[in-house]
Amino acid sequence: MPIITDTTYKAENAYNILQGYFLKKDLKNFHRWLIASDLKSDKKLLPYVERMVANLNE
Repeated sequence: MPIITDTTYKAENAYNILQGYFLKKDLKNFHRWLIASDLKSDKKLLPYVERMVANLNE
């Protein structure tokens, strides 16, 4: 199986995992994954990530 080098694909997969933690309200794993995935540096997904963070903190 070839290594996937498409960064968009990787970012979308990382976002989907983050969204799973968000939907479960799993704060511990949500924040761990947010740090590990480095999604805050993805300009396309950042607005969605920021909304999830804001909703979890309400």
